[in-house]
Parts: sequence; structure tokens; C-alpha cells
Amino acid sequence: MHCAKEPSWEADFATAPVERSLMVPASAVVQDNGPHVFVQRTPEVFELRTVKAGHTMGQSIEITTGVREGERIVVRGADKIPRK
Repeated sequence: MHCAKEPSWEADFATAPVERSLMVPASAVVQDNGPHVFVQRTPEVFELRTVKAGHTMGQSIEITTGVREGERIVVRGADKIPRK
């Protein structure tokens, strides 16, 4: 269903993108001038990517932006991968 924004909403109406978050093991997050994770590009190539971290729950950290559904990240040994 598609509906138009009512004129009376002009002052009190706003939109925002829907964001999806995911929980990852704390060992996946590398602190290097902010939180990062290594995303696997090929079986032997990893990309250090900036992410936005949210809440910590036990041994997991919420990632709110920076990775997409279906991407593979390093969850163990991330601190051992050389950074360029």
C-alpha cells in the first residue's frame, strides 16, 4: 500500500533507513583507531573494514553498520592478521 504524507505531518515527520544489526564474537572486532572487522574477499584475501559497534552482551558485540548480510568475517585470529 502506498500513501502520501499528510500535510499536517510537515513539522513532526521524519524518516530514517531501517538498519539491521548482528552480534559477533568480541574476538572478531579489531581496535585500530576505531572498531574494524576483517571481511573475507577470497579464500586468501581479507579486507579490514570499519564498522560501527553497538552494545556488548557477554562475549558478543553488536555491529550496526559496516558489513552486509552474507559476508564472511574472521571471528577467531583477527588480531593475528597483518594490517597494511
